[in-house]
Amino acid sequence: GGGGEGREGEQELLWPMFEPHPSLSEGFEYMIRDPELRPPVPPRLETDLDPKCPIFEVRSRAEALSEQLHSICTDPATHICMVRGLCPALDLDVERFSSKMLVEACPEHEVEVREQFLQAADENWDGTGRRLVWKCESNKSLTNIREYAEYQRKVLLEGLSAMSCDSSATLANDNSRRRKLRPLRFGTNIDLSDKTKWTSQLMELEKLPDFLKLTLPEGNLLTHIDHTILGMNSAQLYMKVLGSRTPGHQENNNFCSVNLNVGPGDCEWFAVPNCYWGLMHHLCEKHKISFLVGSWWPVLEELRQHSVPVYRFTQHKGDLVWINPGTVHWVQANSVCNNIAWNTGPLTAHQFRMAWERYEWNKIQKARSIVPMMQLSWNLAQKLKICDRQLYLQIKSVLGSSLEQSKRVIARLRVAGVPVHWHGRVDGEPSPTCTGCGEEVFNMLFVSSQKGVYVVYCHKCVAGFSSKKTFKVLQQYTIEHLQDVYDSLELNSPVPRPQPRPSSDGAPHEDRISKIAVSYNTSPPSPPSPPSPPS
Repeated sequence: GGGGEGREGEQELLWPMFEPHPSLSEGFEYMIRDPELRPPVPPRLETDLDPKCPIFEVRSRAEALSEQLHSICTDPATHICMVRGLCPALDLDVERFSSKMLVEACPEHEVEVREQFLQAADENWDGTGRRLVWKCESNKSLTNIREYAEYQRKVLLEGLSAMSCDSSATLANDNSRRRKLRPLRFGTNIDLSDKTKWTSQLMELEKLPDFLKLTLPEGNLLTHIDHTILGMNSAQLYMKVLGSRTPGHQENNNFCSVNLNVGPGDCEWFAVPNCYWGLMHHLCEKHKISFLVGSWWPVLEELRQHSVPVYRFTQHKGDLVWINPGTVHWVQANSVCNNIAWNTGPLTAHQFRMAWERYEWNKIQKARSIVPMMQLSWNLAQKLKICDRQLYLQIKSVLGSSLEQSKRVIARLRVAGVPVHWHGRVDGEPSPTCTGCGEEVFNMLFVSSQKGVYVVYCHKCVAGFSSKKTFKVLQQYTIEHLQDVYDSLELNSPVPRPQPRPSSDGAPHEDRISKIAVSYNTSPPSPPSPPSPPS
């Protein structure tokens, strides 16, 4: 994403989205559009290349629902962590998500299948089976829950879930390795958004602590996107056999992620702190793979050579993994199991900043942002009372730049004699994206008919067209409405936290909660022994 003279001229003409705004303080330079926006340089300090994943063990409902659990999970210093004991503490029935129950609920429900090869979790061989590579090979097909559950059953009967993946096995020659790469099928991206089909499953998830829930308007930024983004503000299921792989990635727009293993088998996780994503991006480019949209599985020895710390741990049945913004991660199933996952966005300046930086980086990389951050920002301003000063300044700055953009576009269209037609916007309508560049288009839509289909462009792409095109310009919001929303956005006083109530033994809950057990997991494959109780 280099910035040449042409881009500077375009910014002068019709690019106000990230100009400095009166409410933009010196602490928010990152909000200003930077064509050279570079990934972070990893820290030069000596670091532990085999960090241990913290495991927070809850032993009661009070601990599970405590503010302390919320705080330690969402602390930006906690790149990734696992919560154990949550399901029994909250009486959450993970069997609702078992293959047997899923078949009973909706056997014909569609499953996307990825055809992969069975490999050791720390290896990734090319198609010849002779060379370790980063690129992940998989072919896509479709099936349904009933057929995939039957496949899982057959895999168990054949004993594949106990098959060794020992990477130290000696091979007679290079040609024999290719025969050892046994094919497998991974059932992924199974949509659970339909509340009529999955009523009992979604009701179980409502038992989770507020910060983990899909449906908490006052605690989750993503609930203020008024349409469904599959797998983000709705749950998705993953049906696995031994060796099923979710390749390396950061979450869409760097939102937090929740992943619950409902068993019966385990999953092995690998994770890298956010501050190393720039180096991971560089290594992907070195291997000619797109960091953002490619399918890749890092070679661990190469990461070690570049001093990249890698968390490695096992997630057992009932364990919940929490991924903080920007953490790079990849996962492999150690046996037949199902996982359920979704995204959430804590109402913090850190989360908003991380999401917005990725929104801008996606533009530079010509990658589409799944989350319409501009529409989300306007929705937040209308629906939330914001008490965090930094978050308030961030959103106020975004709205001010967006409002100025709409004003400038309308003014230039008026000077050019181009009519603007009122279009409006229906609640729940997905945010449009530009057919040319893939960026979110907010308020001013340039619509063209192509082979009888209406498509939307943004004002930047329209300004850059060399040939004459016929566009109809549509407006979704009046300037008066946007100005009113901007003017009405105020910083609110924090709501006082309620005092903790005494428990049945007379001790305040906070005193009891402060004893949440913390243990650490490195790279099992065997289940860890239970930790000693805290002193």
